[in-house]
Amino acid sequence: MSFDLLWVAVLVRGIAPTGKELNQGGKYRFAPVSHDGEILTLDDEVWNNVPKNLNAGAKSQHLDLHGYDGSFIRSAIANHRGNVLLGCLGEGLEKSVDGKPMADGLAVRVSAHTELFSPFVEIGYDVLDAGCLSGLANIGLIPGEASSVSAFRQCTNDHGLFGKRADAASYAKAISKLATEHAPFFPVRVLRKRAAGTV
Repeated sequence: MSFDLLWVAVLVRGIAPTGKELNQGGKYRFAPVSHDGEILTLDDEVWNNVPKNLNAGAKSQHLDLHGYDGSFIRSAIANHRGNVLLGCLGEGLEKSVDGKPMADGLAVRVSAHTELFSPFVEIGYDVLDAGCLSGLANIGLIPGEASSVSAFRQCTNDHGLFGKRADAASYAKAISKLATEHAPFFPVRVLRKRAAGTV
């Protein structure tokens, strides 16, 4: 299965959320398979709730790209003064959520706009529900539930994402059983473009 359908863009400012922040204290573990470092999730709600970002007024913006073409996306990316994360769906996933179209009217295919995506690099796979809520960074699990998926921790990379699609797909099935109110979850390929002057 190729990952060719551009589904979501997240325009981010500020610092990335970390597993340490998301899992510290409280009853729930929101990043149950994460290491303590950064998680470059496509879930903008997580970015917007990082304490340092809240204090600095840094906000992230989620762009629902259904029905938009390459020129709209090119403009949004060009005018943004921070980092940009893109989420791509695989062929066939556009109609896989409860039989409803996920990417209905989505005109942007990565293969048809190579010049648009050339500044981006693939950094891994997030696991999202239909509303772009991340199963990697925004599902609160109690300790017993978290331990049932702890083996997936070894499959995450330095960006806090899954390095392989197969691992992301397996985790998507597991987290769908634990968080049935958000199911189904599915793997989404994450591409990143850094802002000029950032590391």
